[in-house]
Amino acid sequence: MPVNFSSKLADLITQAISMLQTYLKMMLSLPLFLLPLSVQASECAQQTGCERKACEIERKMDIAQQNGRSYQYKGLSEALSEVIEHCTEAGIRDDLSAKIEKSSAELTEYREELDEAKAENDQEKVHKYQRKILQEQAEISEYQTELSMLTSH
Repeated sequence: MPVNFSSKLADLITQAISMLQTYLKMMLSLPLFLLPLSVQASECAQQTGCERKACEIERKMDIAQQNGRSYQYKGLSEALSEVIEHCTEAGIRDDLSAKIEKSSAELTEYREELDEAKAENDQEKVHKYQRKILQEQAEISEYQTELSMLTSH
């Protein structure tokens, strides 16, 4: 009996459309209070150094307050006070440099692990370390971008 590919394709398209509609309904049902938080997150990304750090803590405080997590709010409030009192651009630069150094060391380790996995022909580990390498490279890139933004201001 010949397979009717156009019928099967139509069924797959119908299923995909149904899944997309379900996803969109779910996304549209999210609480509207999440929208201002995404705006705040983008505002924090536009800042650098201590202002960015304080903005990110304030954003987390808003989330904690909206979710009734007073213990978390209190801890974040204390962290914000520490940032306001003690944060310096030089300290942020030092922290970012240390993060780059640590991530670079982890990247080297993951590359060695990847080589071993390839030698053992262990595809699961190969994929695992390839993912870890990509994640680490993304983190390093993010830290370097933040560092360059600090030095350009």
